[in-house]
Amino acid sequence: RYLVHSEWYLVERLPSLEDCFKKASFAHGLPGEVYADLGAIYIARQWLLALAELDVRRVRTRPRAKEAHGKIEKFHQTARSFEREAIKAGLNTLAEINEAWWAYLRVIVHDRPHTETGELPAVRYQKLVERRYPDHLHMSRLFLVRETRKARSRLRAESWNFAAAASSILKDSRPSPQARRSSPAGIWAL
Repeated sequence: RYLVHSEWYLVERLPSLEDCFKKASFAHGLPGEVYADLGAIYIARQWLLALAELDVRRVRTRPRAKEAHGKIEKFHQTARSFEREAIKAGLNTLAEINEAWWAYLRVIVHDRPHTETGELPAVRYQKLVERRYPDHLHMSRLFLVRETRKARSRLRAESWNFAAAASSILKDSRPSPQARRSSPAGIWAL
């Protein structure tokens, strides 16, 4: 199995997964599917929405299915083995750990022939011709936090007309066409 991107983070939270997924997708293209266990970050609503929007299928492992967890467990064994080596080497910073992690992966994972196929993972991966690369702006918008909230107003609808008030405010505050061109993106949503 070819590992397109992996990185150590201080915490296992959704922003870490998002960062890792973006780096992998920008470098190697979007995957057709993501294989994950039922860990909290892999079933987070925001993660699932982003995958659906990118047309990436999420493949779940069945609870207590040993054969399904084998691939994930093998990766965790590799990570635990690396942790022991990193502690012995006295690696202290996240940068040192990640640099050593990629060297470790090259030797332990990428430079060893796969037991079933007999091919190096990188050689087999390169045979995959069709790749979809994400748009940077679209990808960054996908991971914005989405919330649904109820807003309550203390004003009565008949005593205050929101649409009329908003349109008069917008008329007075719209910039000139020259100012619109020089304004940062996202400031004016007219």
